[in-house]
Amino acid sequence: HANGSSRRPLIGSLLIWNHGGINTYTGHVAVIVHVGDTYIDIIEQNMDDTIWPGHESYSRRLTCSTDGHSHYTIHKFHSNETILGWVTVDELA
Repeated sequence: HANGSSRRPLIGSLLIWNHGGINTYTGHVAVIVHVGDTYIDIIEQNMDDTIWPGHESYSRRLTCSTDGHSHYTIHKFHSNETILGWVTVDELA
């Protein structure tokens, strides 16, 4: 689903970034572990060379929003990155 889709990601969905910007030569992938109205939590490795928040079960929290038509948008963390969207594996089965 493209970022801004009317279908929200689910816990376990893969969040996909395009290559370029902070992801110079390759894209990036993370697993979504929490979905809310205003944020999602993700787990990932090899991003920003930082350690996960000490008491949390996620590596980063990204803000989200919906517009008047229920389009769900995940906002980028870095100004020079592009979030393409998400894939929910169960939908592929």
